[in-house]
Amino acid sequence: MKQGLLTLAVLLTISAVAAADDLYKVNLFSPTEAQTLTNTGVEPLLWVDGGYLVLADEYASARLENTGLDFLLLASSVSKERLALDGRFDDTNTRRYPVLYETQGIRLLLIDSPPKVTGAEHPGLVPLLSENVTIEYHPTHMAPALSSPSIAGLDTLVDKVSPDSLLAYVAALQSFPGRWVGTVNNHGARDWLYHKFRDIGYDSVVIDTFVDGYTGYNVVAYKPGTIYPERQVVVGGHFDAVSNSPGADDNGSGTAGVLEVARVLKDLVSPATLVFIAFDAEEAGLVGAHHFASTAYENGDRILLMQNMDMIGNWENDYYAAVHYGPEDAYAQWWNDLGQKYAGITGIMSGGSARSDHYAFQQNGYDVCFCIEEDFSNYYHSERDSIQYISFDYMTRMVKASLATVYGASQGPEPTTIKSLVQVGDGQSVVVSWEPIECYNLDHYRVGYYRTDGQDGNQYVDIIPGNFSATVDGLTEGVEHAFYVQAVDKDGFASVPYYGEITVTPSVCPDPPENVLAMPLKEAIRVTWERTIRELDLDHYVVYRDGDSVGIAFDTIYIDGDPIIGLDFHSYVAAAVDLDGNRSDTTGLKQSVARAGLLDENRILAVNRTCRHTLDYADEAVSREFLFEALDGYDFDYYSDTAATTDPFAEQQFDLIDMIDYGTMVIAAEAGRYDDIGLSPIWNGIIDTLSYYVSMGGRLIIFGRWGDKGDCDTIDYMDNYLPYDDSYHNVFHIERRTLTPTYEAEPATLVSDLVGAHSLMSDYPDLPFDSALTLRHSSANYYTFYTQVGGVACATFVDLTSDNAEVIYTYDSRDNIALQEGKPVAWRYLGEDYRYVWFDIPLSAFDRTAAVNALRQALADIAGESTDIPNNQQTDELPGAFVLHQNHPNPFNPNTIIEYQLPRAGKVNLTVFNLLGQKVRTLVDEQQSAGTQKVNWDGANDAGHKVATGLYLYRLQVGDHAESRKMLLLK
Repeated sequence: MKQGLLTLAVLLTISAVAAADDLYKVNLFSPTEAQTLTNTGVEPLLWVDGGYLVLADEYASARLENTGLDFLLLASSVSKERLALDGRFDDTNTRRYPVLYETQGIRLLLIDSPPKVTGAEHPGLVPLLSENVTIEYHPTHMAPALSSPSIAGLDTLVDKVSPDSLLAYVAALQSFPGRWVGTVNNHGARDWLYHKFRDIGYDSVVIDTFVDGYTGYNVVAYKPGTIYPERQVVVGGHFDAVSNSPGADDNGSGTAGVLEVARVLKDLVSPATLVFIAFDAEEAGLVGAHHFASTAYENGDRILLMQNMDMIGNWENDYYAAVHYGPEDAYAQWWNDLGQKYAGITGIMSGGSARSDHYAFQQNGYDVCFCIEEDFSNYYHSERDSIQYISFDYMTRMVKASLATVYGASQGPEPTTIKSLVQVGDGQSVVVSWEPIECYNLDHYRVGYYRTDGQDGNQYVDIIPGNFSATVDGLTEGVEHAFYVQAVDKDGFASVPYYGEITVTPSVCPDPPENVLAMPLKEAIRVTWERTIRELDLDHYVVYRDGDSVGIAFDTIYIDGDPIIGLDFHSYVAAAVDLDGNRSDTTGLKQSVARAGLLDENRILAVNRTCRHTLDYADEAVSREFLFEALDGYDFDYYSDTAATTDPFAEQQFDLIDMIDYGTMVIAAEAGRYDDIGLSPIWNGIIDTLSYYVSMGGRLIIFGRWGDKGDCDTIDYMDNYLPYDDSYHNVFHIERRTLTPTYEAEPATLVSDLVGAHSLMSDYPDLPFDSALTLRHSSANYYTFYTQVGGVACATFVDLTSDNAEVIYTYDSRDNIALQEGKPVAWRYLGEDYRYVWFDIPLSAFDRTAAVNALRQALADIAGESTDIPNNQQTDELPGAFVLHQNHPNPFNPNTIIEYQLPRAGKVNLTVFNLLGQKVRTLVDEQQSAGTQKVNWDGANDAGHKVATGLYLYRLQVGDHAESRKMLLLK
């Protein structure tokens, strides 16, 4: 979506000028911590046991350091392009590159340049496939051994796995030695695999082609599901090999396992779709798997499990295997349980791994299980990796365990996830609730639970269909317990156990509220909180201010309106109390600090967020000049927040605390090509802060623009996936915003269709654009200094969500284009709940007198008053200050009026200059009395000759006061 792309473009621009990023390992211990880490703006690279590896720029690093999270700095000043995962199982790459992080199957290296395939070899580096990685909390406790019942018929099925078939498959693949991607033998193996799937009996076999500097081919066979075809279970192994090797173990063995699972399951009815894949280009960096997995992600495919087999036959193995997994380890636990029962093999839980094809699926958010030989082959990547060193007895066990896991995943109900855990409050009981699943022959749900200290093993409670919660009692107070839910159908198949476990420690005392947040109100403070684990006998909450109890609440909100709080800062925390009077312990809890707001109705805060981003057409000085002129005579303070829109770590960072003493705020955000308001709060966006400000009684005026140059686009805020800008439609009534194009007709000419705004209300004047003022904005561009403009650059119009919002101005199209003409560009909402006026146009680019009057009328609207200027003289009395107005009309030909105001009598000099500073015409040079004065200029110089088309300056000098403005003569 355009907004996301524009924001990304800005972030990339920021990153380009910043130092390289820092690499961290961050450990997570709760869902709240996962959200906290997300909010810092770090880039997650991959999940590792206990947390994530992340990259953070200087701003995200600063935020991370203030979170209290458990993190370790691994490296400073590194770029993502220089990071790669070690795809090799030996130490070859550790002798070439520094190791930044290593644990079990993951080794992160600092390389010289991005990994590329060159010739017929590759250094065994895997790029960081992190586009779709999200940060989530996953508990790291280890479940006890399962005691679940056997799967009916599975022993007969696994007995069909044939060592002879596996031998034949590996021998055939070995006959294509050196199956490096793109080679003749690689293509020969590809064709053999295609025909082998067909020979087994699969009608739907596809050659999945991909290009990555070369052309590769995955061979894919499909067995469509009979009941849930949209659910997929993927079985994969790569068939390519390094150029000097027969590739028997690596990875003829895994590919043979895929073929054998496909053969055994060929005639078996499968409720879910089975996908059998022989991946290409694994040795070139998991390219084939990444192609398939990322395509599945983009298509929204629902893959329940990706079971990967890679190197499963080394002759030195017998009864043990290494089992790797992603953030969810349930399927790996299941592989181990089923392997012991049906194959006589024990899996050793070995954490994550980035060394085989499952990794590409894991990075796209799918659950994975990767089995590999425990004793690693001594002939890895060598000419001796041949069938001579394969144990087909061991390999058969590995395939049987994988077959059993795939069978259970495809035959049984889909995984069941817990929705909530609620404590009863007696220290020994918990109510478990779960999400219902789709299962045509569901028999019952099974709630499994166990103590995480390893005592007592698994216990179960069975629940009949139609019920989605259960009370589990007999728990031990003060001991952590883990819970999971399985669905069991009438055929005896159960969904995977241990899936999505949630832990709770039973207690008589309720848990304290989480995320206590104190926020200002007018002359009060609002305190809110959350609870993730509830208690059934919860009665109320107690709120503490500065350590003392100040009140109780029966909901998750408390308003502290005690006059004693004044305008000082106070700290708040909350405790939960049950029916028996047991109270949660608040010792050591983080307190939230806030103060009440004054919202003085007579004070205005003017905030300037106009800033030149990379290609914007805005000059913050023009916005500042307009603000001071329009607010002259009002009691206002000025705050420049321009730096924060391009530098999130700038000293000037505008926040709610800066707003709450002012009854009215005026925001100038005239950037163009960049949304200075609706950015993420991480990057100092303030749309959510402004919505809170008006909700607490503050009055708001916004004027600005966010358009584009060239293409026309529409931003749909109702369908926007960005959570921080929901206020656009929820509060400010914007359903969608349409960006109208701006063009460069010539290298120095900027042309837009917006040439004015039609007023729909008698109190608001029409707004013609002022080319000279617009030129001052556009000539401030970093790369192009425009000398001519036509229309207001980067224009927009909006569609509103509610009839309660009144349109003030509509779009005045130069060419009367039906798409734009008459569409809303400014509107107001003057409700009892809150009040604002929004100009979606840069007021400082329009006729100055009209724009000033429009802003002053908006101030009167939101205050419910007249347009009279406080502390200033009425219009029939003397002016309160020197004011030089914009000439009108502008552009002009042949005449224009220049108007100015004198608060006192004095010697007045009004002179016209060209852009070289040469005098063109003296219009006034005399003593004048106080009041409003007007002068006509006919476009002639002092000699009486008409001057040429172009920009001219006119300068007013009265004593030590001087002002200048630009005007444009067009012929």
